Amino acid sequence: MPLTNKIPKCLVPINNVPLIKYWFALFSQYGINEVIINTHYLAEEVNKYLAKNDFGLEIIIEYEPELLGSLGSLLRYLPHFIDEESFLTCYADNLTNLDLDKFILFHKSHKYPVTMGLFHCIDPTKCGIPTLNNKNVVTEFVEKPRNPKSNLANAGIYIFDKEIFDKIKFNQIGQLDIGNDLIPILVGKIKAAIIDDYIIDIGSKEDYIKANDYVSLNPNDFNHIPST
Repeated sequence: MPLTNKIPKCLVPINNVPLIKYWFALFSQYGINEVIINTHYLAEEVNKYLAKNDFGLEIIIEYEPELLGSLGSLLRYLPHFIDEESFLTCYADNLTNLDLDKFILFHKSHKYPVTMGLFHCIDPTKCGIPTLNNKNVVTEFVEKPRNPKSNLANAGIYIFDKEIFDKIKFNQIGQLDIGNDLIPILVGKIKAAIIDDYIIDIGSKEDYIKANDYVSLNPNDFNHIPST
């Protein structure tokens, strides 16, 4: 705020380009052509933007009258993945130039049903912090810990094997969150991928300014983004 008083976070401009366009361009660059977006706050603005632009993607919009939480959304959208072994999940309020080929190949290289992207954060008390064993498997996970054990934080980028959701039953009513309600019951089954590419959560004005400055000063890191 106040930027998001009239603009949903996924449309805030980064170097004059809406944030979500960075994601679409990244997906296109790596051959991902089917995308599901859940909307709620200022959903009509997202709808307008998607309607007047052609991103070369099959985009499915799922409106949530009441927020379901990140996990609640996944559970609702599982029918879309009925023919898929696994699927990519990304938090759209992050900016990144992640090498998705490398990330996907990493998931295929191990036996664990979940890959979680991690990055080195500045303030781990504001992030979800996992504990890893010597094989980079998540053995514990704490959201916004008071006394974090490291600065390796959840990047909000995952690959889930669909089969895990066939084995988990959630009795809670209301919002369900990936960090609070899913990851803790999957410890020991999550392999961590350390992200060396650029990634930043733009959840504050300070980080929003940092993101704009970085893209302005490092245009080659985002040369897959169309300027219009």
